[in-house]
Amino acid sequence: MNHSVFRNKTLTSWFDFRLSVVVISLCIIGLILNITLCVTIFTKKNLQQPINRLIANLAISDMIHCILLSFKFTYPAVVASNPQFYSNLSFSTITLVCNTLAFTGILGVSSSMITLAVIGIERYRAIIYPLKSPLSKQHIKFFFPVIWTISVTTALILVVGRDYTTYEVLDCTGAFSSRGTVRNAALTTIFATISIFIPIVIIICCYVTIAIKLCRKTIPMDESDYKIHMARIEHKKNACVVTLLVMTILSALSFCPFSTLFLWITYSKLLNPQLHKTLPYQFWSLFQSFIILLILPCILNPILYNIASNSYRKEMKNLLKSIGLPIFRRKIWPESKKTDSTSRK
Repeated sequence: MNHSVFRNKTLTSWFDFRLSVVVISLCIIGLILNITLCVTIFTKKNLQQPINRLIANLAISDMIHCILLSFKFTYPAVVASNPQFYSNLSFSTITLVCNTLAFTGILGVSSSMITLAVIGIERYRAIIYPLKSPLSKQHIKFFFPVIWTISVTTALILVVGRDYTTYEVLDCTGAFSSRGTVRNAALTTIFATISIFIPIVIIICCYVTIAIKLCRKTIPMDESDYKIHMARIEHKKNACVVTLLVMTILSALSFCPFSTLFLWITYSKLLNPQLHKTLPYQFWSLFQSFIILLILPCILNPILYNIASNSYRKEMKNLLKSIGLPIFRRKIWPESKKTDSTSRK
């Protein structure tokens, strides 16, 4: 098997040094944020509520996703710089490497999206039906195996549907081989539906319903000044919550462009098996740039949680203090102190 004949073609189509630097840099940021989140939740007893354990599970899924993308964008460069080593490996060996990378990445994405959907359902329950019992440890013991079982199953489904040709295995682009089959298209559709589209629909329905309820609350003008003041404070808090919900929805939707384009390529191969050879370089650049969107949830999820949770924010400050990092403190000027004392009087 002669790998070198096709190496330049696939690496020209797929590997972009500048994009790789951006992706790996974002992955490192995502890893740091999610590792910090996990360490804080696992080491602080007051943060080990069921909902926070789900958020920790989300962080673990995002870390898996970040690590995989880092390898995915390093692998082609390693192949190009070590041609003698890879020319001695069998086709089945390199295929196993690619399938392992694909399985790991899909596992992280699937677990992340399903966990986000479960978190959305719990937040929906807390706002719409506050009197219903919240998540318990027993629920978490049930949800964790279910989430990971579904994730492993869907990852295996998509990996089984992947085909490789001699040159495409060099940078794991087997999803775009000339072997477009109905089986491949069907398995890809099953994965995208279970792991991407159904969770996104659940997230949108839950958070839009919450946002509508929070926005419907009006400020009563015929009450006392104190009640009006408190209602305005609550109204501002609700506006902040709605903003966070919208950002969470947008974060989840960032998986859609890549998934949709992936499905389009899969089905287009049924009509034109040589599609991957006819698409221009600009198309592959656009397709690769969508991968940046896949990293954004890994960065946004811990940031949004930090904004939404006061207790987590306090523990984060304590953690940063313990390792000697400076903490920004809001400075109170004499004028503001005077104003506060006057208002208390």
